[in-house]
Amino acid sequence: MAQQSSHVETRMLDSGWHLRQYVKHHQDEHPWLPVEKIPSEVHLELMRHGKIPDPFVVEGSLGSDELEPFVIHAVLFVCNKQVSYDISWPEPIKYLDFTDRGVEVRDVGGSMVEISAQKPVKGFVFAERQGMKLSDNGLDLVPGKEPRRVHIEVSDENLKVDELAWTFVGR
Repeated sequence: MAQQSSHVETRMLDSGWHLRQYVKHHQDEHPWLPVEKIPSEVHLELMRHGKIPDPFVVEGSLGSDELEPFVIHAVLFVCNKQVSYDISWPEPIKYLDFTDRGVEVRDVGGSMVEISAQKPVKGFVFAERQGMKLSDNGLDLVPGKEPRRVHIEVSDENLKVDELAWTFVGR
């Protein structure tokens, strides 16, 4: 019986990779692009080579090299009933511009006010005074949602709902 020699070759798979767009019958039009590192994500490599835009870079008021801050608003419904929600804000919040939020506070009668905004608002609060109770305070507002309703009880007849002072982060 003849002795067989075995040869083991070790090959590193963390470099030397390339990718390109597959278009049947037009492969020569799409060159191979080197992959920077493995593991990688295809969309990140395509952005690195300028083949697709970065979805977080917005050209316009902030310029093409700056990120546009955005707010994430998530709502959880169970059996068509809202059971939870969360609003996530970009950090650090002190660098965000909160001018021109389009906040509206309306007296809807029955010691109830509705609060709405045309742009996201962080930390909306009424200035509480003696003789006043609020059903809610310290709200984040999201445009496009139903206005937030707050019940206000006042023991002093001189306190008028439409004269309430309020503010929010950045105002």
